[in-house]
Amino acid sequence: MQKLLIVISLSLAITHAAYADSATIAVATNFKTAMTQLIAQFHQQYPQHQIKQSNASSGSIVNQVQQGAPFTAFLSADSRYPQSLESQGLAIANTRTTYAEGQLVVVAPGQIISDPQTLSKAIKATIEQQHKIAIANPAIAPYGMAAQQSLNHLKLWQSAQAHLVKGSNIGQTFQYVATGNAPIAFVALSQVKHLNPAMAYWPIPQDWYQPIRQQAILLQSGQTNQAAIQFLAFLHTEPAKATIRQQGYRI
Repeated sequence: MQKLLIVISLSLAITHAAYADSATIAVATNFKTAMTQLIAQFHQQYPQHQIKQSNASSGSIVNQVQQGAPFTAFLSADSRYPQSLESQGLAIANTRTTYAEGQLVVVAPGQIISDPQTLSKAIKATIEQQHKIAIANPAIAPYGMAAQQSLNHLKLWQSAQAHLVKGSNIGQTFQYVATGNAPIAFVALSQVKHLNPAMAYWPIPQDWYQPIRQQAILLQSGQTNQAAIQFLAFLHTEPAKATIRQQGYRI
């Protein structure tokens, strides 16, 4: 009987291992903290799988995928980049889904901002005083594009050109204001939601920029990777949605 139990146990272990996979998922920088929590939750539910994340701006990730980076899935900060990879045949068709909607904020330490009009005046005054405004690079970072759209909405984009400092991603953009090198920065709500109250921030009105619909997609190298496939499905479960909301996103 004992030998039979040992045989059964070994058989189950082999079967379990056969379905175990490791996945490296490329993740937009704004979603790094949320992703860390989601991976921990996923591992509790699927202990046989291993998930690692690689963070960069969405545009940089696309460049890496085009150059053959072995990512199994991509969590972008927008919908445009996943659509592009899908159209190029570098991602699996019909696996693209929206997992979160990002929110743009202005971080302005030491300033009291109570409404959109005050926010507009603060941004304009920063430009007139020739101070720096930090944004993510609009060419590669969707939150940077949203910042550009917001400044266009205020008719300040052209006058702001000489005063912009551009981060390669939203994390670097936040560092400009955190270190005092810029008095104002356009960043993601998820970056500042849990900060010390002294780091004042104000949400940018939704009609100042196009919705930041963050989409995920399975990449070609992840076509049969069960860890990646199950993680993308996990993103749409209620526990995962609760974590995403808690981190400052809409669902």
